[in-house]
Amino acid sequence: MFQTPTFEIAAQVWVWKAKGIWYFVTLPEDISTEIRNNYKQIAVMGMIPVTVTLGTSQWKTSLFNTKGKIAYILPLKKAIRTKENIQLDQILTIKIKPI
Repeated sequence: MFQTPTFEIAAQVWVWKAKGIWYFVTLPEDISTEIRNNYKQIAVMGMIPVTVTLGTSQWKTSLFNTKGKIAYILPLKKAIRTKENIQLDQILTIKIKPI
């Protein structure tokens, strides 16, 4: 039986300011390419559903494909940012598993 791998990344937190403030990290291009090539069949409107582990938190969300970019981005919801004390420009170690 195929075991879905967990990808571990280190990525910097950044903000997108449009209709509110959204915090994200960008996945490395090589991992984004591997996920796109192996999990596009589970994508819904270009988004890949994943389970994310960061510190003591674990949650389900989706990776977003950005138009014209190779890399996926991962949204960081406010409840997680608060619980894990996440700051802008902080480098995070995150585990991501497609589901």
